[in-house]
Amino acid sequence: MADNPFAQYAPQQNPFAQYAITSEIPGPRRSYSLAEVPIEAGKNLPKSAGAFVGGIVQAVLNPLTTIGDILDVGAGALRNSLPKSVVDTIDKVDQAFGADPKAAQRVSEKASAVGGIIKDRYGSYDAIKRTVAEDPVGAAGDLSSLLTGGAGTVKGITTAAGGAARKAGVSAATAGRIANAGDVFAPAAALGEKINPARLVAPVIEAPVKLVGKAAGAVYNALDPKSVAYMTAAEGRAPQILNALLDPNLQIVPGSMPTAAQAAAPVGATRFSAMGESAKKTLPTPYFEREAQQKSAQLGQVQSVGQDETALARAEALRSGTAATNYPAAFAVQTQADLALAQLTNNPYFKDAIPDATKLAEAKGITFRSNPIEFLHGVKLSLDKMMSKTGDTALASTEKKQVVDLQKQLVGWMENKAPEYKTARETFQAQSKPINQMQVGQFLEGKLKPALGQDTAALRAAGYAEALENAPATIKRATGQSRFESLRQILTPQQMASLEAVRDDLARAKLAEQQARFARGAGPDVNLLGTEAIGQIRAPNLISRVATVANDIMRRLQGRLDQKLAIELATEMLDPAAAAKALDKAIKREAKGKKIAAPFQTAGKMGSKIIRTPAVINALVADRENQNQLAP
Repeated sequence: MADNPFAQYAPQQNPFAQYAITSEIPGPRRSYSLAEVPIEAGKNLPKSAGAFVGGIVQAVLNPLTTIGDILDVGAGALRNSLPKSVVDTIDKVDQAFGADPKAAQRVSEKASAVGGIIKDRYGSYDAIKRTVAEDPVGAAGDLSSLLTGGAGTVKGITTAAGGAARKAGVSAATAGRIANAGDVFAPAAALGEKINPARLVAPVIEAPVKLVGKAAGAVYNALDPKSVAYMTAAEGRAPQILNALLDPNLQIVPGSMPTAAQAAAPVGATRFSAMGESAKKTLPTPYFEREAQQKSAQLGQVQSVGQDETALARAEALRSGTAATNYPAAFAVQTQADLALAQLTNNPYFKDAIPDATKLAEAKGITFRSNPIEFLHGVKLSLDKMMSKTGDTALASTEKKQVVDLQKQLVGWMENKAPEYKTARETFQAQSKPINQMQVGQFLEGKLKPALGQDTAALRAAGYAEALENAPATIKRATGQSRFESLRQILTPQQMASLEAVRDDLARAKLAEQQARFARGAGPDVNLLGTEAIGQIRAPNLISRVATVANDIMRRLQGRLDQKLAIELATEMLDPAAAAKALDKAIKREAKGKKIAAPFQTAGKMGSKIIRTPAVINALVADRENQNQLAP
C-alpha cells in the first residue's frame, strides 16, 4: 500500500496542535503562602505581562466588541441590582415593543460572569494571593483601577455634598471642608496611576491610531494648502476676518481700496497681516500700484478741502477788494462819544490798547475826532493782538475772558453807531471762512506729503493725525491770528469727515504694517505653500524604488506648486472680496476636515480609555477565555 501523501499533516505532527482547545477539567487551584507570593510573581511576570498586553491589543483591534462588552456589563450590573418585580415589568414593556428577550438574558449573564471572575480573583485572602502570584501585572492593573476610580468617585461625592451644604445654608468654610474631604484620597489616586501597567504599553499601542489620524490630516491639508494657509494665518479669528473683508464700508476714503490684510487689520490677526506682507513679494507691481492709488485718493480728499494756491489767492483778492470798499465807507461815518463809550475807556485793558491804537492813528494821520470809528477799530485790532500773545506774555484764561468781553462791547458800540461797520465786518468774516478752510487743507496737505518731492506714492502717515488735531494752534503760531479754537468751528461737517477719513485710512494701513512686522517669520509664507504642504507627506523610502521615485516627483512639484499657489493667494489678498471667498471656502473645508478626523479621534480616545482601564480588560478577556474553553 502506497504511503499516504497527506501523512505529514497528521494531528500528531501538526505544528499548531499545541493551540488546540481541550476540554480537560481543571484540577484544584493551588494555594500560596505569603512568602511564596513574591517568588511566584517573579516567575510568572513574563507570562502575565504577555497576557496583559495581549488583552489590550485584542481590545484595541476589536473596539466595537470591547465597547459592546463594557456596555453589556454595565447594563447587566444595573439589571441584576434591581428588584425582580421591576425587572419583570421592564421585560414586559421591552417585549411589547419587540425587544429580543435574549438580549436581557445576555447582559445579565455577562455581568454575572464578570462579577464571578472578579470574585474568583479577589473573593478571599487565598484568591488575592493566588492572583498576585500567578498574574502580577493584571493584579497591578486591577489595583490601579480601584485606586484611581475609587478616589475619583469619592471626590465626586464630596464635591456634590459640599454644593448641597452651601445650598442648605451651611457656612462657606464648612461647605468647603466637606467638598475638599475627598482630597485625602488624592495620594491613592496618584499611586494608582503610577502602578498602572498600561502606562508602559498604552503609548505604543495608541501610536498607530495617532499616526493614521496625523497622516490623514497631512494628506487632506496637502490637497488644498492655500485653504490651510488662510486658516493658519487667521489664528482662530477666521469668522471675524471674514466679516471685516465683507464690510460694505471697506473704502474709508473713496477710491482707496484696501488690501485684504489692511481690511482685516482691526481684527488683530498679526499672521494674516504678515501673509499679506509676504504677498507683496510675489506681485510687487500690482501692490505698488494699489498703494499709489490709495495715496492718490487720500491726497485728493485733502485737496478737496485745501484746493490749490490759485484758488486761495483768488479768494484772498476778493476779500481784500471788498474790504477796501466796505471799511472806508464805515470809517467815514461821524459820531460822538457818549457815557457808554466813556465807561469802556476806563477799562484797564482799553487803556493798555490805546498806545498801539494811537501809534496806528498817527501813522494814518487821523484822530478820534476826525475818524472816531477808524480810531476805535485800531483799538479793536490792539485787543486782537493782546489775545494772540503766546509764551510768557500770554494772557491767563481769566484775563483773556475780560479782554474778549471788552472787545464785544466795543464792537457792539461801533456797529450801533455805524451800521456800515457791521456790514464790513460780517462781509469780511463770511469771505474769510472759505479762505480759512483752504488754509487748513493746504496746511494738512503739506503734512501729508513727504519732505521732498510730490510723489503721491510716498505720502506719509506719520504726523498727519497729530497735525489734524493741533491744526488750530499750529496755524495760530504760524500766522499770529486766532480766529478759531477747533477745526469744527471753521470746517463744514463734510470737510471734517473727509479729513478724518484720510486719518483713519492711513492709520489702518499703518496698523497692518505694524502687525506684519511683529509676526514676520511666523508664517505662513505665501511663497512656500507647496513646499510646506507636500513636505508633510512622504512615501516611506525603505528599499522601494517606487517610493523613491514618488518622493522625487513630489520634490520637483514643490517649486511649481509654490509659484502657482503664491500667485493665486497674492492675487486674492489684493482683493478683499476674493480673499473673503477663499477664506469662506477654507472655513467650510476645515469643518469638513474635522468631521473626517472625528472617527480617528473617537477611536483613539475610546482605545485609550479601554487600554488604561486594565481591570475591565482583565475581566473581559478572562470571560472570553472561559467562554472559549466551554465552547463545543
